[in-house]
Amino acid sequence: MILFFIAFGNYAQSSGNIHKCNQQQHSDSIRKAFPEVTEQIFQNELELQQWIRNTSDYPQTQSVITIPVVFHVLYATDAQNLPDDQILAQLNVLNRDFRRQNADTILTPQRFKSISADTEIEFCLATQTPDGQPTNGIIRKQTNIPNIGNTNKYYRPTQGGSQIWDPRYYMNVWICEITDTLLGFTYLPGEAQPNFDGVVLNYKVCGDKSYIPAPFNMGRTLVHEVGHWLNLQHVWGPQEGCQFDDGISDTPSQQKSNSKCPNAIVLSCNNAPNGDMWINYMDYTYDQCQTAFTYGQKNRMLGTLNTSRKLLLNSLGCSPPDTTQPFVESIKIQPNPVSDVLNISFSLSGQQETTIRIYDVTGRLILTSIAQVDIGKTFIDVSTLHSGCYIATISTANINQKVKFVKTDI
Repeated sequence: MILFFIAFGNYAQSSGNIHKCNQQQHSDSIRKAFPEVTEQIFQNELELQQWIRNTSDYPQTQSVITIPVVFHVLYATDAQNLPDDQILAQLNVLNRDFRRQNADTILTPQRFKSISADTEIEFCLATQTPDGQPTNGIIRKQTNIPNIGNTNKYYRPTQGGSQIWDPRYYMNVWICEITDTLLGFTYLPGEAQPNFDGVVLNYKVCGDKSYIPAPFNMGRTLVHEVGHWLNLQHVWGPQEGCQFDDGISDTPSQQKSNSKCPNAIVLSCNNAPNGDMWINYMDYTYDQCQTAFTYGQKNRMLGTLNTSRKLLLNSLGCSPPDTTQPFVESIKIQPNPVSDVLNISFSLSGQQETTIRIYDVTGRLILTSIAQVDIGKTFIDVSTLHSGCYIATISTANINQKVKFVKTDI
């Protein structure tokens, strides 16, 4: 443990050069590479604003939403292969901060306490995989790629990364090595392609102060990044300057990010008397002085969970897997994983009408194909399906079985 602290001490010494997050740089690059993303973001925002208009004014109370999380631990050394307890400590931080159950709420300045919110969002380690198998929600993979979080390989299993779980139903977090000047990053809903729509977290800031040294030692880098993943901007907006804003009415306008822990009211953008809300999780201050989301931020995140990320509400990721209906391995699907055409082989006695139904992991019917089959083989075009795990059921007069397959875009 002593060696661990010494190895990570450079964060405390050089924190002035640390970028807590470069979400905006990633957003800019992805929109440049994929111009259609800008239109998708625009449509997402229209739908979100419509939801907000149709709901009652905050503060509001509704059923708590639980998001299943899968942690992908990519490690080249033992120090990078974080123990389960450290990952659980990070999950506990998420739950405490999002539910405003963190002990340091007493440090929230009085001027901001009335707008500080319990977001009614919680997180669980996934208990079943996309194909319905039991899991502890932690995937470990050894890699030989230095600073893999700075590359596009962290999500590519053939290049040292770990395959994403369907991001419509899980929040994916890759814990890995990133250059020492960056703590983490993610994308806003609609920006990322389905094969990398998740959060990348520097392994050196995962956990809490039982495992990592100050000043980024309370797990709030991931809290910040999950805020982005749920559609929050930085509190100063997409760019520095008083002409920009985060779109949240109860976060004060501010010119730019704050750093370290200010010991006084910071005034900018005519935001007197309260000044910048530098205790907000979406600023760049040290973990020890971040204590709150606002009701407006809560409303935007809940709106996102009811619009662009609404399939998370139907996820079975936190439910115990169903072991009463085992998969039938006698039906063959080749290739598996599949990219474009599903080739299904099985036994038949004479020509029979065969119905193939494809379901996603929530049980939602995606596709149906009915054909007269006499050789026990049929082909289905699945090129339009999103990458992820699916269930195919085969029904004839004599057969009623199912089998799992993986759709990939690679």
